[in-house]
Amino acid sequence: MGLQKGEITNVWSNIPRLKTNISALLSAENIVVFDTETTGLRSTDKIIQLSAVKMRVNKDTKGAPLIENEKLSVEIISTFNQYINPYPNYISQEVQELTGITNEMVRKEPKENEIIPQFLSWCGENFVFMGHNTPFDVGKLNAAMERVNVASRMFDAEATIDTLPLARALLKLSHHRLVDCCEALNIISQEEEFHNALFDVEMTAELGCVLIAKLLKEKPQNGGIRPLVFGFSEFVKSKNVNRVYVTTSVGQLYYDRISHLWGGGTAKSPVDIEKIDMEYIDALCQKICDEKGIKSISHVKGKVDVPYDLRKM
Repeated sequence: MGLQKGEITNVWSNIPRLKTNISALLSAENIVVFDTETTGLRSTDKIIQLSAVKMRVNKDTKGAPLIENEKLSVEIISTFNQYINPYPNYISQEVQELTGITNEMVRKEPKENEIIPQFLSWCGENFVFMGHNTPFDVGKLNAAMERVNVASRMFDAEATIDTLPLARALLKLSHHRLVDCCEALNIISQEEEFHNALFDVEMTAELGCVLIAKLLKEKPQNGGIRPLVFGFSEFVKSKNVNRVYVTTSVGQLYYDRISHLWGGGTAKSPVDIEKIDMEYIDALCQKICDEKGIKSISHVKGKVDVPYDLRKM
């Protein structure tokens, strides 16, 4: 079931915060697309399968990323796939049914203290992670690294390419599970293999290449309005409404901390973000955060006034 005409939208005006990592992806030596299967969703649950594909972006004669057949052209370098014995944790019946991975399958497999250092060595140094819902997998990887005493190299989920918020911004679907996105784009037409980490990695790589190609193809050349930024204001109304409002010279914008999307204005005073250079806004907000000692726009607390010399770039 493919998307109907018009169901992939132009989102350079409303792109996830993680879009800034597209440049990192294109400049990094390698992309590591990875996925985990775990004993469960709790913080104490462990990885039982760790899979990844290492790939490199192909460039044209001018050094720009090569787009072929509506996809980012990449070269697959190598694959990593390993089951892990989670002892003393055990795999619940629910997880066994979901993943097809049983306690018997992993009983004689290596433990995380052996596999995690191997995986990090395999990744190398100059790379960027890609995944579908990377905060979960990065969190599980970081927890494993801490347990095996290699925590000096912890990873930041915000420094990855997450195809989930990219898909939410680009694809008009009711759900954005990996299988939903892949079916919509005719990458795969059946669900039998999903929740096997290696298969999910291969599908995520395909999905990422399609979404990134779409972004690169539609990136505007003329930018748009570049307003002044006067301040930030945190707004948390409920678990479903969590935003940081950005006061600008053309009205209020906001960054949604749940969807990782930008929006414009209020019901009474709407702002058309299609006319604003949101890539510029995103970069300016990050610069302001850096100067204020704030990790990113999503980490703003309370109100933040922006001094005159930081209101533009």
